[in-house]
Amino acid sequence: MRISDAFTSLICGYNDWNSQLLINRSFIRKNNSISWANSFSSNLPHLIRQSNVAQIEESGQYSFQAQDGSIFQLYYLYNKDNITLVEATLAYYNSGITEEYHDRYYSTFQPQSTRQDITSDVSEEFNFLFPAEFDPLVPWIRIDYSPQSHRGPLHHACHMHIGLMREARISLSCVPTPRQFIEFCVSQFYPEYYRIHRLKDDGEPTDVQKLEGFNEICFPLIPGNIFSILPHLRIPSLCH
Repeated sequence: MRISDAFTSLICGYNDWNSQLLINRSFIRKNNSISWANSFSSNLPHLIRQSNVAQIEESGQYSFQAQDGSIFQLYYLYNKDNITLVEATLAYYNSGITEEYHDRYYSTFQPQSTRQDITSDVSEEFNFLFPAEFDPLVPWIRIDYSPQSHRGPLHHACHMHIGLMREARISLSCVPTPRQFIEFCVSQFYPEYYRIHRLKDDGEPTDVQKLEGFNEICFPLIPGNIFSILPHLRIPSLCH
């Protein structure tokens, strides 16, 4: 997959959901990388709290956000040929705004509002409602692709980290495209949105061919014996 294809995939994935769920687009392509405006390296703790996500938002270190303030970071680095993927990091950090606290917020400040209305603009009111000592751990996932760091089945070249599972590295069959990653996150973290816009009443997809079409452009499978040794996550790859 060329970098131009990956960037098109990112635009399409964002546009799939931006009228209902995704906001604050900030992703860019710069030379041989896909990142976001004014990006810089930063190390997050393994235990990520609501305040950490707030710092990411304040510093603008995201590709885009969900309407609840959650953060998406999608980074792809290519070789100078813009064909060979060198490394990638795809992350989702939940804002920590649960239904319980969301409802407390709106019952206090905006009784007529609905959950879909929540955006990052409510930070001042949240600081008032939830003082500094309220700083819960938040759910998050991150997919890393770093072939030079491959160390057998426990540290596959492409793997997923999950919050609170410090040593876990779940192997992936290949690197997800931006559209695949966005679709996955929406289905797992916003299942009601996904159900409304993708599924019929019986839970089956309304348009299987359309959803399968999201996987026609994909990254190649990563070779290795991991796939015959341990369970892993298969990324749909219709091009293989």
